[in-house]
Amino acid sequence: MKLLILSPAFYFLVSLLIIFKIGQKSSRQFRRLVIAWSLLFYLFTTPFIPHAMIGWWENQYSPVNLQNLDDNHTYKILVLGAGHGNDERLVDLTRINSHARARINEGVRIANHLHQSHLFTSGHSGNDNTPTGIVMRNAAIQLGFNPYRISVQAEPHNTKSEAASFYDTFFQEEDTLILVTSAQHLPRALNHFKRAGIENIIPAPCDYVTFRNNESYKFGHFIPKLHYLRNMTHFNKEWVGVLFNL
Repeated sequence: MKLLILSPAFYFLVSLLIIFKIGQKSSRQFRRLVIAWSLLFYLFTTPFIPHAMIGWWENQYSPVNLQNLDDNHTYKILVLGAGHGNDERLVDLTRINSHARARINEGVRIANHLHQSHLFTSGHSGNDNTPTGIVMRNAAIQLGFNPYRISVQAEPHNTKSEAASFYDTFFQEEDTLILVTSAQHLPRALNHFKRAGIENIIPAPCDYVTFRNNESYKFGHFIPKLHYLRNMTHFNKEWVGVLFNL
């Protein structure tokens, strides 16, 4: 229900029904509204508006530059959960969804460079018997990471509870936390961790929806695609979450 309310597709559908209702009374107004609706729908189903808005949001923080980190310092690296499937035919590295896979890859990349660091994975079980935190831990091991340098918090069910649980269970005042999550999710995640009492945080964005490049738009970019509406739904979830501390 929450995602439905945040979905542009929902409002496009509702507004289209209203326009058809208005069209029963005024054909001239109906034509104007259909043209305006069609233009907005086109702009939101091509990359022009979605990428501009999401790109601005994602670029608030830069990816971690390993050269700026002190290898002699003990960092705690927390990779936030993002869900997994329950197909037992698959190894855990392929059971986690694409967002979780991008996050665990980034966490392992950073931890491999920082030999004194400790990696943490997070996430509850959801619809599966195995918590996401454990599945992501296994994925890190399958990537070749040392299992003795990984700890799991398996109870938290959302970002707010992940922050509170990590602060209560693992964090000490002298620690530096490297927080790994999707670039679009990072501003909201930082809000929750700072509210939980963790101030010394290095943001580690990954899993970008948009990319910086100098390429001009190609023909395919001008063809409407519904996945841009899905991207905007996730974007709406993040900025609304920051605004209302959700």
